[in-house]
Amino acid sequence: MPPKETDHIVTCNFCETSFVFGKGDELAVDTEWRRGDPLQALVDSTAPEFGEVEELDPTDEQVLGLLANIKRQAPFLTGEALPGIILGAIGVVVVGVLLGLLSHALGVECAPDSVKQAVISGVGGGFLGSIVGGLLWARRGAKTQGRASLSHAIRKHKLDTGQVARVIDRNPSMPGWLRVAASGGATK
Repeated sequence: MPPKETDHIVTCNFCETSFVFGKGDELAVDTEWRRGDPLQALVDSTAPEFGEVEELDPTDEQVLGLLANIKRQAPFLTGEALPGIILGAIGVVVVGVLLGLLSHALGVECAPDSVKQAVISGVGGGFLGSIVGGLLWARRGAKTQGRASLSHAIRKHKLDTGQVARVIDRNPSMPGWLRVAASGGATK
């Protein structure tokens, strides 16, 4: 099967989902129309056969599409992990050294002397702390980015935050951080 050739990629102004048109597909384009212009002007210039269209509030399905796209755009490891790696390593090295000294003093020995035991505990703790700290910091960054994206979408599309919250509540696959963003957005 020969590879398909793509001619146009169109992105929905509302949910930001993209659609691909193959080579030779007819596509009516209005380069003058801008988001915020009346929808009827776009329909008149690109698909007059639709006649008069009514500007409707987004349906729950459209809001769900928007939310799913925002969730996809904020993956778990989005964001900068280095601060978390450093903070996690430093914090747990200190705790590891103290626990190593304490355990040696209490008679739990895994090294010949307290200094070596403290070093072993500190290195092990620092390694573990850097991994956990990096993951938590990156996850925090992803949540922050996702919340900002949803807040922006609520303002941009003048969405009813009650509707957004209901759609989130009805869909268990939506993460809790989206609820926080929905409650902090602009209302209609």
